[in-house]
Amino acid sequence: MPDALTIVREEIAKGHVVRARKILRMLLEETPTAPLWYLASTICETAEQEMGCLKNALRIDPNHLHARERYIELKKVRREEMMPPLMVLVDDLPEPGSVKPAPDPFTSKRLRRKRSQRRWAMVSLIAGVTMSISSTYFVLTMLGSPIPAQIRAIVSGQSGNDRAGKPVFGNQTGSGQLNTPNAPVPPVSAQNENYSAEAAAGGFVVHPNKSEPLQAEKPVNDVLDPGFAHEYLLKANKGEEIAIAVQFFSPTAHKVANNMAVLDPDGYNAASRCERGSILTDGSSVTYVCKINKSGDWKLQIFGHSGESTGVYIVTYQRM
Repeated sequence: MPDALTIVREEIAKGHVVRARKILRMLLEETPTAPLWYLASTICETAEQEMGCLKNALRIDPNHLHARERYIELKKVRREEMMPPLMVLVDDLPEPGSVKPAPDPFTSKRLRRKRSQRRWAMVSLIAGVTMSISSTYFVLTMLGSPIPAQIRAIVSGQSGNDRAGKPVFGNQTGSGQLNTPNAPVPPVSAQNENYSAEAAAGGFVVHPNKSEPLQAEKPVNDVLDPGFAHEYLLKANKGEEIAIAVQFFSPTAHKVANNMAVLDPDGYNAASRCERGSILTDGSSVTYVCKINKSGDWKLQIFGHSGESTGVYIVTYQRM
């Protein structure tokens, strides 16, 4: 009885290529061998398929003579097909003298290293200058120098007006001004509205220049310039107690308690509901413990007075 290879060869000889492929597929799925893969390569439709069958045959038996010879032959043909004609190669040759000689690899490496060194030197120089400016700015701010405030005013386009007077926080009787009969109210200032409600007795109503939320047990640090006011919003619920702390680090901050207050959700000064204290005895800090009588956004407002409450500070609060 003829073996499988003989049967496939007979089918190929009769011209029954499709039938031979079906038989080969079944044989290769069951027991693939190098002779079967080589026989399959002889009835492929494309050179790519033939190359694939020959590769499979050589993976199983690298010494299969016919598969190796045919594989080498196909590789040579493919290289020749990919190679452009000689005239094309000649036409693409550059004109004599048009090609610059390749630079010495050592010279190129040295030039690249010099360019890299110059670039890093420039980066280091810029970083050093930036660090020096930042350090000087921070030190001047900590010392209460007016220079950082002047720089910030130039950058922001705003300027403070640190006149003498007592800051008044929150809504006042009636129109929201100081409770003084027939107190004159000057026109609104275009630069700093903290003096737009200036009234009698040398006092003025504080209007914050900026407002931002404050989260429990998440301290916030900022810089307060003369004539400006900052506001912090604290969400509180009726019946709870909250503790607020403000600490200035400027050596000129001595009377910060005179320049801040806690306001209830209606915008009124909540001094009657808050017990005020201090962290240090030099007047650079304030603490409040407030009993909340109404749920909503409570506010901490801080005004910057020269020699009293300006410079770097930290504010934080927590629920009791």
